[in-house]
Amino acid sequence: MPADLPPLLWELALAPVLLLQGRRVRRHTPVLPEAPGPREGCIGADGAAGSAPGGGGASTAPAASTAPAASTAPAAPAAAPLRLLIAGDSAVAGVGVDRLDQAMAVHFAAGLAARLNRPVRWRVRARTGLDARGLRALLEAEPVEPADLILVAIGVNDVTGRTARPRWLADLAALRERLLADSPDARLLWAGLPPMQSFDALPRPLNAYLGARARQLEAALARWSATDPRMNHLPVPLAPGDGMMASDGFHPGPRGHRHWGEQLARAASAVWADPARTTPSAS
Repeated sequence: MPADLPPLLWELALAPVLLLQGRRVRRHTPVLPEAPGPREGCIGADGAAGSAPGGGGASTAPAASTAPAASTAPAAPAAAPLRLLIAGDSAVAGVGVDRLDQAMAVHFAAGLAARLNRPVRWRVRARTGLDARGLRALLEAEPVEPADLILVAIGVNDVTGRTARPRWLADLAALRERLLADSPDARLLWAGLPPMQSFDALPRPLNAYLGARARQLEAALARWSATDPRMNHLPVPLAPGDGMMASDGFHPGPRGHRHWGEQLARAASAVWADPARTTPSAS
C-alpha cells in the first residue's frame, strides 16, 4: 500500500494486522528507563554548566560540547539568565541516554546559551508515556517558576494512542493555556513530531501507518501554532544513521539526542532573535 495513504484507510484495510503487530511491539520492545540526573541547572554563555540549584555542584554539562564555533549574537554584559522550560514525554526525560546531561534538553540549553551569548537557567518537566493531555496534568501537579522561553516536545504517545485530530488540537490548546498561566510573557516553541515510519522497532506496515498518523498530527500542529503570534513550530526531524536510535529502536540514542538538541537550538535562537519570523530552517 502507498505510504502516503490517510491513517483511516490504513485502519480500514489492515486493522487486524496493525493490531497484531502493535501487540508484538509492546511485548518485545525493551523498556528503557528515564535518564538519571538533575532536572534543572544553569549553563553559562560559554557553554559551561553551573550547579543545579540546590544540587550541591553536580555538573549538568553535555558529555560532548554543543556550542557552535562562534556566537551568533552580540554579548550582553551581565545578562540575566534566560529562563527556559523544556516539557514533554520520555524523550525529554532522557530515555535513550545514560544521564540527563546527554539528553536533548541539556544539549538544547547549551546550544541556546552559546548562540545567544547568554546564561540559560533550564528546567525539565517530563515523564514517560505522556500525551498532550497528560503533560498538562503533570504541569498542574508540578508548577514551575515563570519562563521566558518554553519548548514542548509531545505527540508520539498521541500517535500510538490514536488521539483524534480534534482532541489533539483541544489538548494542545489546553496545554498552551496551562503554560501561559504560569508564564504569561513566554514564547512557546513546539517541536515537530519525529518520522515514526523510520523507527527501527516498528515493522511494516505498522511503521507506515504510525508514520502517516504522525504526519497528520504534525500538520495540524503546524497550522494551529501559526494562529498565535506567541508560538512557533520547529519541524526538526531526526537524521538517519548509526547511533541515532537507542537500543529499543523507538527513542533517540546519544547521537540522536545531541543532533535533535543542536538543531532545535539553531532554530530557537533564530526565533528568539526575530520573534516575528515564521518557522525557521533548522538545517
